[in-house]
Amino acid sequence: MNLAERARRGWNSFFFTGFSVESLGLLRLYFGFGLLFFHVTQFFTFFEQDPLRPGFVYFERVWYISALGLERDLPGLHWLLFALLMAATFTMAVGKWTRPSIATVLVL
Repeated sequence: MNLAERARRGWNSFFFTGFSVESLGLLRLYFGFGLLFFHVTQFFTFFEQDPLRPGFVYFERVWYISALGLERDLPGLHWLLFALLMAATFTMAVGKWTRPSIATVLVL
């Protein structure tokens, strides 16, 4: 057996064996609902900001903020993106559309 074959078998045995489907499902549920609680507690401060004051910008200017055209705060956008984040986190936790949900959570 060559080195590449042993590395492949080691990789597969580490990541894909040893856990039952039920334990992985419970882990996804616990992690997903914990992440949902974290999102609610941490991101709620975005709704307390005053976007109508003059000169309101995000905390630090990052290159992709201006590239996306989001230099100014858009009050309605917070609610829309927060609802999308909650829906994606919930569907990730319950296992519905898991891969797109994880990608959406990571982007948001």
